[in-house]
Amino acid sequence: MSLEKANAVPNLTIGADFDKRSGAFDNQFSLSVGIDLPIFNHNRGGIRAAQALAKHKETLVQLKQTEIENEVLKARANLLEADKAARSIDADFEKNLQSLLQSITDNFRKKNISMLEFTDFYESYRDNIIKINKIQNQRAQAMIELDFVVGAKSN
Repeated sequence: MSLEKANAVPNLTIGADFDKRSGAFDNQFSLSVGIDLPIFNHNRGGIRAAQALAKHKETLVQLKQTEIENEVLKARANLLEADKAARSIDADFEKNLQSLLQSITDNFRKKNISMLEFTDFYESYRDNIIKINKIQNQRAQAMIELDFVVGAKSN
């Protein structure tokens, strides 16, 4: 914008010239002085265009800041939700599930339970382990996403 305002001010130009034979006289030296007279054009259009461009760039910066803030808030909300889900799992649940699997396996070997009961329990066990792993994976992914969004280095 300062360039456009500077263009509104008249420029003073000074020049020197030497002409060997094509001028009015042989070996002619001449000096020239010139000044722009912006009587009708004060470069108002260029100044307005520069102001509009500056305002546009400022708006783009604000838009980008808002996008970044929203991305950080979303990543934080995802992490809090995943953390809440991970904390809702009882700490001893996985240990109890393992000991229950061992007990059911022993009872199946002793033929105290049928193959149908054993496979039914094993499917439930597998489904629960998969759910636990998914919840822990979601939490880890949410942490990684938040680190990426804020530009933090992961350990």
